[in-house]
Amino acid sequence: MPSEKEGFGIVFLEAMGCGLPTLAGNRDGSCDPLADGEFGLLVDPRLPLAPPLEALLGRYGRPLWFDPVGLSLAVAGAFGFPAFCSRLEQILAAEEQRRVLAKKKLIQLDN
Repeated sequence: MPSEKEGFGIVFLEAMGCGLPTLAGNRDGSCDPLADGEFGLLVDPRLPLAPPLEALLGRYGRPLWFDPVGLSLAVAGAFGFPAFCSRLEQILAAEEQRRVLAKKKLIQLDN
Protein backbone atom coordinates (compact mmCIF):
# COMPACT_ATOMS: atom_id res chain seq x y z
CA MET A 1 0.00 0.00 0.00
CA PRO A 2 1.26 3.49 -0.79
CA SER A 3 2.61 5.49 2.09
CA GLU A 4 4.57 8.64 2.85
CA LYS A 5 7.08 7.10 5.26
CA GLU A 6 8.66 4.12 3.48
CA GLY A 7 12.45 4.15 3.73
CA PHE A 8 13.22 1.93 0.75
CA GLY A 9 10.68 -0.86 0.48
CA ILE A 10 12.39 -4.21 0.13
CA VAL A 11 8.92 -5.76 -0.08
CA PHE A 12 8.48 -4.06 -3.46
CA LEU A 13 11.69 -5.67 -4.75
CA GLU A 14 10.49 -9.02 -3.48
CA ALA A 15 7.13 -8.68 -5.24
CA MET A 16 8.65 -7.48 -8.51
CA GLY A 17 11.34 -10.16 -8.25
CA CYS A 18 8.46 -12.66 -8.25
CA GLY A 19 7.11 -10.96 -11.38
CA LEU A 20 4.13 -9.26 -9.73
CA PRO A 21 2.83 -5.88 -10.89
CA THR A 22 3.48 -3.44 -8.08
CA LEU A 23 1.88 -0.24 -6.85
CA ALA A 24 3.65 2.12 -4.43
CA GLY A 25 3.57 5.69 -3.19
CA ASN A 26 5.45 8.47 -4.94
CA ARG A 27 6.26 10.52 -1.82
CA ASP A 28 8.85 8.38 -0.08
CA GLY A 29 11.58 5.80 -0.60
CA SER A 30 9.21 3.57 -2.58
CA CYS A 31 10.25 5.43 -5.72
CA ASP A 32 13.72 3.87 -5.54
CA PRO A 33 12.86 0.17 -5.84
CA LEU A 34 10.28 0.97 -8.50
CA ALA A 35 12.99 2.89 -10.39
CA ASP A 36 10.85 6.03 -10.47
CA GLY A 37 8.01 4.15 -12.17
CA GLU A 38 10.00 2.01 -14.59
CA PHE A 39 9.23 -1.21 -12.68
CA GLY A 40 5.80 -0.38 -11.21
CA LEU A 41 3.02 2.13 -10.77
CA LEU A 42 3.74 5.08 -8.50
CA VAL A 43 0.74 6.92 -7.07
CA ASP A 44 0.10 9.83 -4.77
CA PRO A 45 -0.93 8.23 -1.45
CA ARG A 46 -3.04 11.28 -0.63
CA LEU A 47 -5.39 10.58 -3.54
CA PRO A 48 -8.01 7.82 -3.82
CA LEU A 49 -6.45 4.45 -4.66
CA ALA A 50 -9.37 2.98 -6.63
CA PRO A 51 -8.46 4.54 -10.01
CA PRO A 52 -4.80 3.45 -10.01
CA LEU A 53 -5.74 -0.01 -8.68
CA GLU A 54 -8.32 -0.38 -11.45
CA ALA A 55 -5.73 0.68 -14.00
CA LEU A 56 -3.21 -1.85 -12.71
CA LEU A 57 -5.77 -4.65 -12.52
CA GLY A 58 -6.86 -3.73 -16.06
CA ARG A 59 -3.24 -4.18 -17.15
CA TYR A 60 -2.90 -0.52 -18.08
CA GLY A 61 0.72 0.59 -17.81
CA ARG A 62 4.13 -0.33 -19.08
CA PRO A 63 4.27 -3.78 -20.70
CA LEU A 64 7.18 -4.73 -18.43
CA TRP A 65 4.90 -4.52 -15.38
CA PHE A 66 2.83 -7.40 -16.75
CA ASP A 67 5.70 -9.56 -18.00
CA PRO A 68 6.64 -11.68 -14.96
CA VAL A 69 9.91 -13.01 -16.37
CA GLY A 70 10.97 -9.69 -17.88
CA LEU A 71 10.10 -7.78 -14.69
CA SER A 72 11.98 -10.24 -12.52
CA LEU A 73 15.06 -10.07 -14.75
CA ALA A 74 14.96 -6.26 -14.95
CA VAL A 75 14.70 -5.91 -11.17
CA ALA A 76 17.49 -8.45 -10.63
CA GLY A 77 19.64 -6.56 -13.13
CA ALA A 78 19.09 -3.27 -11.33
CA PHE A 79 19.15 -4.45 -7.70
CA GLY A 80 20.73 -7.91 -7.65
CA PHE A 81 24.06 -8.76 -6.08
CA PRO A 82 26.16 -8.05 -9.21
CA ALA A 83 24.55 -4.59 -9.51
CA PHE A 84 25.20 -3.98 -5.81
CA CYS A 85 28.86 -5.00 -6.21
CA SER A 86 29.27 -2.73 -9.22
CA ARG A 87 27.81 0.28 -7.38
CA LEU A 88 29.97 -0.47 -4.35
CA GLU A 89 33.11 -0.62 -6.53
CA GLN A 90 32.20 2.75 -8.06
CA ILE A 91 31.69 4.32 -4.64
CA LEU A 92 34.94 2.91 -3.28
CA ALA A 93 36.88 4.02 -6.37
CA ALA A 94 35.48 7.54 -6.07
CA GLU A 95 36.36 7.61 -2.37
CA GLU A 96 39.90 6.45 -3.11
CA GLN A 97 40.26 9.14 -5.76
CA ARG A 98 38.97 11.74 -3.31
CA ARG A 99 41.51 10.61 -0.71
CA VAL A 100 44.39 10.74 -3.21
CA LEU A 101 43.41 14.26 -4.27
CA ALA A 102 43.07 15.36 -0.65
CA LYS A 103 46.49 13.91 0.17
CA LYS A 104 48.05 15.74 -2.81
CA LYS A 105 46.52 19.01 -1.61
CA LEU A 106 47.94 18.44 1.87
CA ILE A 107 51.39 17.75 0.44
CA GLN A 108 51.17 20.91 -1.67
CA LEU A 109 50.20 22.93 1.40
CA ASP A 110 53.24 21.62 3.29
CA ASN A 111 55.64 22.73 0.53
